[in-house]
Amino acid sequence: MTQSQVQDFVWLHKAASRIREHRLRAYFISPSGSSSPHIDDFFVIVQLTQHFLSQYGAALRCLLNSDALCLYIQHPIARTGGMKPAKWPARVVHISTIINSLVDQGIAEDNWIRRLLQGQHLILAVRRPKEINFRPQFKVKVLDKDALRMNEKREYFVYLKFLADHVPCQRKVEAVLQFDLKASRQVFGARSTEHPISSNINLNMSFHRDLLLGNGFFKTLREHAEMQLPMQLARGHPLPAVNLLPESQDIIDALMEDVLPRDRKRLCTYLSKVPLGLGLVTGDPGSGKTTVLSVATLGMSITLGPIYACAATDVAADNFAEHLNRISEKFTSRLNAAKGMDDSRAKRILIVRGYDTDDEVAAFYNLLEHPRIGDKAAPPYNFALKPKWRLHLSLAFWLLVALRSPAVRPLHDDDPVGIHLLQSYLDDQSNLKPLRDVATGVVGYIEYRTNRTMEPNLVKAMFRRILRCTDILCTHVSLSCQEPYDHWKKTVAKGISVDEGNNLGRPDLYSVWGNTLLPCLLCGDDKQLEPRVVSFGQRDENGHSMNRLERDGKISALLFFKANNWPVFRLRTQLRMATGLFDLCHEVVKDMPDPPYGPDCDISLDRHACGRELEAFLQKRFPELAPPPEDKLAEAFINCTGSEFSFSTVTGSGWNPVQSRHALDFVVDLVKWTKITPADVFIITPYEANVDFIEGERQKPEYWAIASMAPAATVDDFQGRQGNIIILVGATTEDSEPGYMSDIHYLCVMLSRHISGLVIFGDYSIPHAYNTGDVQGGELETDENPMILARGEDDDRVREEPCLGSMLRILMRKKRVTTLPATELLNDITSEIP
Repeated sequence: MTQSQVQDFVWLHKAASRIREHRLRAYFISPSGSSSPHIDDFFVIVQLTQHFLSQYGAALRCLLNSDALCLYIQHPIARTGGMKPAKWPARVVHISTIINSLVDQGIAEDNWIRRLLQGQHLILAVRRPKEINFRPQFKVKVLDKDALRMNEKREYFVYLKFLADHVPCQRKVEAVLQFDLKASRQVFGARSTEHPISSNINLNMSFHRDLLLGNGFFKTLREHAEMQLPMQLARGHPLPAVNLLPESQDIIDALMEDVLPRDRKRLCTYLSKVPLGLGLVTGDPGSGKTTVLSVATLGMSITLGPIYACAATDVAADNFAEHLNRISEKFTSRLNAAKGMDDSRAKRILIVRGYDTDDEVAAFYNLLEHPRIGDKAAPPYNFALKPKWRLHLSLAFWLLVALRSPAVRPLHDDDPVGIHLLQSYLDDQSNLKPLRDVATGVVGYIEYRTNRTMEPNLVKAMFRRILRCTDILCTHVSLSCQEPYDHWKKTVAKGISVDEGNNLGRPDLYSVWGNTLLPCLLCGDDKQLEPRVVSFGQRDENGHSMNRLERDGKISALLFFKANNWPVFRLRTQLRMATGLFDLCHEVVKDMPDPPYGPDCDISLDRHACGRELEAFLQKRFPELAPPPEDKLAEAFINCTGSEFSFSTVTGSGWNPVQSRHALDFVVDLVKWTKITPADVFIITPYEANVDFIEGERQKPEYWAIASMAPAATVDDFQGRQGNIIILVGATTEDSEPGYMSDIHYLCVMLSRHISGLVIFGDYSIPHAYNTGDVQGGELETDENPMILARGEDDDRVREEPCLGSMLRILMRKKRVTTLPATELLNDITSEIP
């Protein structure tokens, strides 16, 4: 297992080191079209040779997905050496961004850009750094049309510096090695490390090691039995079980209110006797996995004590923390329903969403200065990085609540006891009066800064106070090994709870879980995204795998325990999507029709009003679409024939202008002619380049009507999230490789993010011979040809794409496919649509 991680890192690290040695030619372009020496932002077009790409192309595509890229620029007058190169932070942009930024603003002609980009190029956005250690500074000569016309060379020599960070790899390897028999044994969950280690801890470690080996527990049970009395030996050797539920039935009943009634008894039985304290929760998308996990985690915190919660991505961790907080508030309200405003009232469980502490401190001071900026308070380290910090439930959030800041909600009577005590402490400290005054707006931030210096250590001390009274700490899995969260995990946590376990590698889980068998709940759906192995599928010049254990690295923590037949609590009822809207995903991914729907899926409910509006709009715009069955909603596939998928072999990403514009025009008209608001609609697409193109198009005046719509997102970024109406832009066409559209895990995510509506834009040139009437009548679907092909009966490529072919077959059978010519624009809809 360690080798699957090490080989993944070593391959990238070697490639990054060798790439750093290559001197490359580059040109600077001004995004604003200005050649002023005072501008600091540029596009840099780096020329890559075919030889360079043949050697490092695969590694370069993986490295470009990281945030750590620095462009070393050699001064024009120091090409032969002597002067150190300047170091500028950089981030990858796509050709679609260049076109949107330059052509659409009238700065350059489309032909000029395309001529400039002939061949293989890497396009970067860079910013002149202000730090003196990143210099020398020099005037940048930008390339423009005049320079091209005069054949004037304005090239620079640059080097690509990637930071192939070894820390994540080291964390994972050390996590696996802690299960070695000779490993130093840290006692997670106890308030101090035991020396010597007790026999009970030794037994837990032995059980934990057996659990991860998957070879059974006979040896450990036998050794343990030899220490028992003869009467106990006669009773057999069952595995120890842990009760994760509170003792009070009233508390259990209040917790279970958020679980579907038919699942409550089953869940209580499962949680009351969890073998070795390891529980697995799984189910289809929208079946309430995170809700059930949150209920169980809150029960664990009441029964065992503080719980460390985490997820594989920041989005999933945010979602988990929000679920925990929302259910905690409802749970506390139920307990207090019959109580007065006295000391007997139950208090909410304190959930903290932990981020990097430097981000927390920076966000705290920014919110003191600008209380209304919310999630924008934490700046990135440089312009190349996207901040991951969010205000709600962060350490800064709870400190501002205690300080009565207008940047957050006021303190509630039922809020956690620890926050009430923190507020009392802050009120009693005379030396903190300036901080209280600036937080409440009594004095301005400038006046506060004039009289006092910033005191980050004081703020961090307040954060530590909050952590000491935290009941559930939720972070990204990587932060569990960084301070102050690593110390909290080792000395405070009494249990572990993990969401999106399907996207979490086993070494990642072990780095959080430790080696002493703390009670652990693991939740996820192994049909969704797997753990990422960057070297997966890469071969050397002899055709050998760069990572010989790549498939082992793809096995998630959840799938590993499921494959070992560990008891699983499985959710089977669809709770999120409107009735009928999960049929496609369920049939494509699991090849099973008619999934069960819960009471909240009734399409007549107000929560699905936008879905009914969408269907009425589709019927008016595309009368050839068959209406869905009564009391159901259905997906729609809009086929954009003649579109072109542009793919960059340098970045490994692509975009489709026609499909993207059709999708944007569709959303504009949807908002214009229905009661649906831009906030109800979300656009997702598999490719980052297509996201950039869509966001560039949205800056045009014709799309100002949807300016308040959330930014487009990739499928990876949208996992763990959902929206009322999802517009999926597939981007690929019949002439391109299907890419993510043929990946069962990506397709499962793409077809399950919606609540009330899903519209898919693609281009697979469905032949006229395959009309929906033929498909419906069964003329094409035969025993010899069980899959309806999108491009012809004898097309072998579609036969090799069962997921994509199955999706198209189902949609055609339901008559939910319509075709648009590439030249047709959806904004031609007339006023006949109400």
